[in-house]
This record gives sequence, C-alpha cells and structure tokens, in this order.
Amino acid sequence: MCIIIVKNSGIDLPDKEILKRCWNKNPHGAGFMFNNNNKIIIKKGFMSYENFYENLLRNDKQYRLKNQSVVFHFRISTSGLIDKGNCHPYPLTNDSIYLRKTNLRCSIGIAHNGIIQEYNHKDSVLNDTQLFIKNIIYDLISNTKIGYYKSEVFKKIME
Repeated sequence: MCIIIVKNSGIDLPDKEILKRCWNKNPHGAGFMFNNNNKIIIKKGFMSYENFYENLLRNDKQYRLKNQSVVFHFRISTSGLIDKGNCHPYPLTNDSIYLRKTNLRCSIGIAHNGIIQEYNHKDSVLNDTQLFIKNIIYDLISNTKIGYYKSEVFKKIME
C-alpha cells in the first residue's frame, strides 16, 4: 500500500533515511505538496529517490518547508501506468491532462492511500485515484454550495 507522510508547519522535514525507506517500499514514484500564498504547489513524478530528494532540498531552500505543512506520497502501483504522471498528489480537477502534470499550482491537492475497487483498471492510463477525483470528487466539491467538507455526502464518500 502507498505511504503518505504529513509534516506539520514548524516541524523539520522527515529524516533522509525515513524518506529512503518509504521509497524502497514504494518504488513506483513519489511527490509532495505544500501551501504557498494560498495556492497548493504540487511537485511529483520523481522516478528515482535521488531526483526526489534533490528536488525536495531545492524546494526547502526556496520555500523554507519547515514553515509549511507538507504532504508526501510514495506510490506502489495497483492500477494505471507506472510513470511520472500517475504519481500523487493530484489537483482537484476533471481534466485528465492536468491530473497528470508533474509541476503545478492549484486550489486543492489530493493524495490517496488504498485501492478504489470500482476504478481499479490495470489497463487504464489513469489510476484509480485519478479516475475517482475526475468522476466523483470534482463534481461533488464543485457543486456543493456549503463548504464541501461539511457536506454529509462528502463525509460519507471519504469514509
């Protein structure tokens, strides 16, 4: 199963060896996201640990990631292609091309750990999480008048 690490603001980045262990157990790519000026910055598509860690250090220097909450995702594929575009996190969108971008800014970022059975098609370009975001979550959040996170439907789906 994939690994997600959440690092809160004010806390140091996870130790290099912890990140390496996560990579070794989930070697199908990695990514991370953080907030900067009320936009989520997503960096993903790292297909080697060295590339992932080098990019993390570069972003830490530029954005001072100790002062940001950061979500890391290490992928082990259960559906979709094993490539840069299927690494997590993802933007909230119904656009397949945007879901596969590797360096982007958005309003809401999503990472998932687990398998969504109905969307688990091994021959698909997109993986189960991308399809679920595109087909379910995007419409639900976009069409909710109250804060989507308060919606009983949203809470039930997330459970």
